[in-house]
Amino acid sequence: MKERNLFKMFLIGGCIGVTLLKISEIVINILTGNISPELKSELAKLIFYFSLGSIFYMLALISVEKIKYKDLSSKQKQIIFKEQIVIVSTVIVLFFILFLIYMVHNYNFGMILCLSFMTAFSLWDYGCLIAYLNLKKNMVMINTKK
Repeated sequence: MKERNLFKMFLIGGCIGVTLLKISEIVINILTGNISPELKSELAKLIFYFSLGSIFYMLALISVEKIKYKDLSSKQKQIIFKEQIVIVSTVIVLFFILFLIYMVHNYNFGMILCLSFMTAFSLWDYGCLIAYLNLKKNMVMINTKK
């Protein structure tokens, strides 16, 4: 097996293990009646992180599926990049709103996470924009040569 596959399996297994252990801990605390404000906070965080991870995974899958069709025409590629720009920009706006919420609650770790995700998605969005504009410029050059 390749080292990359082993590392990927290790990462996925670790994520599954941590998630299952945390869920088991919360379920046991609920079943034993040990419901505290900390437990409610942890449950809310777990649901939030799970939702966030699901959204990122779906975005990545959509992007990979769209990139898979390399033999499309330039016009179709432009449409795909335009859709990606809209999706990623929406995610950036959601993180900005979340950042403002964390700022009001003075939660430093949340603000750091939001800023890092906003930076990463901004770079992704910038890459899509450059590719979109490049394709658009190429289409204009092709159309003017005729």
